[in-house]
Amino acid sequence: MPTLPDLTVLFAADVLAFSLLRYVLPRLLRAGREPARQSAALVCAVLLLPELLYTRQARRHGRPPHRAAHDYGALVTTTAVWACNSLTGVAEGVVRACTGLHWGVVALATTGGLIWLTT
Repeated sequence: MPTLPDLTVLFAADVLAFSLLRYVLPRLLRAGREPARQSAALVCAVLLLPELLYTRQARRHGRPPHRAAHDYGALVTTTAVWACNSLTGVAEGVVRACTGLHWGVVALATTGGLIWLTT
């Protein structure tokens, strides 16, 4: 018959979970904001490269670039800005939720999870 975890294990798990959620996760999300923006800018630049090459090629041959090329560039740029703003908003929401987290809720969830896993 499985045994329940003793009180020290439950207390240690509660303290660890609360510390991770309340202090570590918000700092990680805030620290990862700028690298995420830089990654999105890099992806956007790579996706805009075909439009740039086509536009330069058309102008080099004396033709105006097709309207679809500019529409593609606008679509990629708008999508990248929207995704960046959405991810920033979600990350800020998670940070607000974690910093406002009550220790009792974390303790209850962690204790319940440990008891459920050991039975």
